[in-house]
Amino acid sequence: MMAIETGRFMRLTAYICASAAMLTGCGNRGGSRDPDRPFGDTAVVVVVNPQVNDGNTTEIPPPASALRERVVVDSEPGGAATTDATGLAVITDVAAGDAELVFDGSVALPLTILSNGDVYDLAVAYGGGDVAAYPNFAIRYGIGGDIVVFASDADPTDVAQALSTNGNIVFFRNGVYRGDLLITGDDVIFFGEGFTERQVVIDGNVEVRGTGVRIRGFTITGDLTVFGNDFGMAFSVVRGRADILGNAVAFLRNALCGEVTVPSSNATLLDNEGMAPLPNPPQELCE
Repeated sequence: MMAIETGRFMRLTAYICASAAMLTGCGNRGGSRDPDRPFGDTAVVVVVNPQVNDGNTTEIPPPASALRERVVVDSEPGGAATTDATGLAVITDVAAGDAELVFDGSVALPLTILSNGDVYDLAVAYGGGDVAAYPNFAIRYGIGGDIVVFASDADPTDVAQALSTNGNIVFFRNGVYRGDLLITGDDVIFFGEGFTERQVVIDGNVEVRGTGVRIRGFTITGDLTVFGNDFGMAFSVVRGRADILGNAVAFLRNALCGEVTVPSSNATLLDNEGMAPLPNPPQELCE
């Protein structure tokens, strides 16, 4: 099943979770249009001082430290949130435009939110007296272009067409999609519903040949092979091999169950289970 809507008018949930708590409300599907509700809610997901994985080849910002829990992140203008024990905070009361993220009321990091409805995954190094974003971050999931929504019974031909179109946002509802996927379009955003639960399952292999592709919130039962540059992936599981062959990649909080190959240069790898020094992911994620 497939539905295509214009990005500004799609009533669609962009689930943003901190720990087990759901922080955003739900829209509804069915073709209705609401000009005041674009794709999901604008949100900035901040991860403070993530663990740097072996294989990372970008520079670690100097303010990196052991601070993670109870860091107050205040968006000016906008809302605020406090990091949990893993360094994660989610700020949803933000809007398009120039802003500053102020850490513990002392140091600020500029951030420009390009459009209402955008979601940003932002990894930062914070030392109390200074703050900086890690290279290749933030990962932006923008709302431009068509939003293409698929259920688990989607026609493979429709899916293939969506993944070959530049600038598409491809949103998968919870469920299991069976079959291999090939992403050839540039700037494709591959967005899974309820990303922290990783309940959107691609039962097959995923190959990425487009540039600027973003993947968020999926469990991939097979292999992931990425040839395109400027690739970003967060909050996902890969049960097979992960061969990342493009340049300028960003990986944040993924669970990687098989062997991993990453580029020799310009790869930012943070908080990924299954890559040293972090242990292998929980067994239930890899079965």
